[in-house]
Amino acid sequence: MNSSTFEAASRQACRSAKALCRLVAAQDLGPLPLYIVPQSRLPPELGGGSVANGYTASRLDLHLRDFIPDYRGRGPCMVVGDRNLWARDADDFLYSFQATSLHELAHLLLRPWYFCEPVNASPEALHREARKVADMVATEPPEDGLPPFMGHESQFIRTALHLQHRAAKVGVWIAPNDLCAGRQYGLSHARRYQLALGDEPQRLADKPIMRIVATEAPIEFTELWVSDVRAHLQSFSRMKGSAL
Repeated sequence: MNSSTFEAASRQACRSAKALCRLVAAQDLGPLPLYIVPQSRLPPELGGGSVANGYTASRLDLHLRDFIPDYRGRGPCMVVGDRNLWARDADDFLYSFQATSLHELAHLLLRPWYFCEPVNASPEALHREARKVADMVATEPPEDGLPPFMGHESQFIRTALHLQHRAAKVGVWIAPNDLCAGRQYGLSHARRYQLALGDEPQRLADKPIMRIVATEAPIEFTELWVSDVRAHLQSFSRMKGSAL
């Protein structure tokens, strides 16, 4: 890895991703600061050793405030695994960084308590929390029998697809399947969910995304989700039965 080339690319990608996130979620974020922290900026004990493409966590902005040069109070915060993305494919680094940022933004929009809850914890308690988060993201998650789509359910898919549409409108194309759904989650391809969502992203492009996802989804979208969950449960039952 050419360190100077990587560092320059990471700084530029971080600026671009932050600008993109603010554009596509302007009404949802409002005046809140948004923090995108490259993995390479962190020591191993606070997330620099992450194997993830990206992650967020409750109170992450407080955990990492000493590594955020422009910290100006509570706001949504994500870590993007810039080292991991660069090592995987330096030629697609900017694309991967932007896709990861939109994916994490979808999580953040669905979890406002991550950055809005009152905090009375001591600095020592926050540091312990930060170390626990860093430990969790330092290894691949264990095979625990949970569905592969856990944490990336229908509301997440709907949110991610609205973000994808708004990014395309401002000239940044991210493939839907790089944001949500698909084989890695044990679900239908994201393009099928996009088609099932119909023209909702176009019709509601001027509305806050979280107000949209609080409403009932199009019936085709819900039916596809229910069908995918049913298929997973049936497959799990068959596997469990064959193991007896």
